[in-house]
Amino acid sequence: MVDQFKILFPNPSDNRPVQPLNGRPVAFDESEVLGEFAEAETGHAHWTYSRPDNWAVENPDCAGQSQSPVDIAVMMDAAGNVESLLPKFDNLPVTSDLAIVNNGHAVQVNGNFGVLNLPDGAYDVLQFHVHMPSEHTVNGQNYDGEMHIVTQKQGATGTDSLAVIGLLLQGARVKDISADFQSAVEVAFFRRLGFNNLPLSGEQAVFAGGVDLVSTFATQLGGKYWHYTGSLTTPPCSETVHWYVMQNPAHVSMKMISNFKELFPAPMDNRPVQDLNGRSIVDSVLSVDEGEFSY
Repeated sequence: MVDQFKILFPNPSDNRPVQPLNGRPVAFDESEVLGEFAEAETGHAHWTYSRPDNWAVENPDCAGQSQSPVDIAVMMDAAGNVESLLPKFDNLPVTSDLAIVNNGHAVQVNGNFGVLNLPDGAYDVLQFHVHMPSEHTVNGQNYDGEMHIVTQKQGATGTDSLAVIGLLLQGARVKDISADFQSAVEVAFFRRLGFNNLPLSGEQAVFAGGVDLVSTFATQLGGKYWHYTGSLTTPPCSETVHWYVMQNPAHVSMKMISNFKELFPAPMDNRPVQDLNGRSIVDSVLSVDEGEFSY
C-alpha cells in the first residue's frame, strides 16, 4: 500500500515541511486538549492529572492541610472498639438502569445504592468510581486500582459532609479467579458493569438491572479499615471527607486493568499522595475525636 501511494504521490507532493512551534505547548493527552478549549471559553484551564500542582490555582482547597489521598503506614491492630462497616450499610434495590459514565478522569457508575448509617446520621450512597492505579498507598506501594464508594449525609448539599469508602483493587489471573469463589464474585461484578469494554471519554453506557454492593464486597466491608479525615482527590479538593479505606482488597482481572489503562494512561487517573500534616489514621474505629469534624 505504501509503494502504491508513493507512485501516485512521489516526494515531495504529499507532506508539508514542519513549522516552528513559536512557543506553543504540545498537549500529550486528551485531558490537556480539553483543557485548552476550556481555557479559551472560560478564561481558566481545565484540570489534568499531568499537572496536579496547578489545581490550587483555580481550586484553593487543593493546597490545604488535610488533602487526600495519603500513604498509609501499616500499624498494629487496634485494641478493642473495632467496628465493621458491613452492618451499617442498608442496601436498597436499584429500580432503574445504571449509567456508566467515562467523564474523562474516571469511570463512574451513578445510581441508588443504599444508605450508610454512621454515628452522626444516615449517608446516601450516591455513586462509585474507579482509579487505576490506587490513589491511597500502603507502606508506599500502590495497588492495581481503587474503587471509591461516595456517600453524603442526608440533607447536605454541594461537597459538604461526605464519607468515602475506598476499596483497594488487586489484579488476579484467570486461574486464580476460578479457584477462589469470592474473587470470582468480585470479578463478575465488574464484568457485568462492562469493565471489559468501557465507554470512551465523554460517552456512557447503560447497565440494565441492579447491583448489590453489600453482598459483592461483604468480605471487604465486613473487615478492618483505615479511617482518617481528608478531602476529595479531584478538584475542588474539598476537605469535607471521612475516609474509610478497607484493608482487604477486592479483585479485578488483568484484562480489566489493561482495558482501563488504555483509556486512562498514566498519569491521568490518580492523584499523588499528600502529606498527612499531623492527621491521625486510626484502625477500624468509627468514633474518633476530630474536633469540629467529629462524629
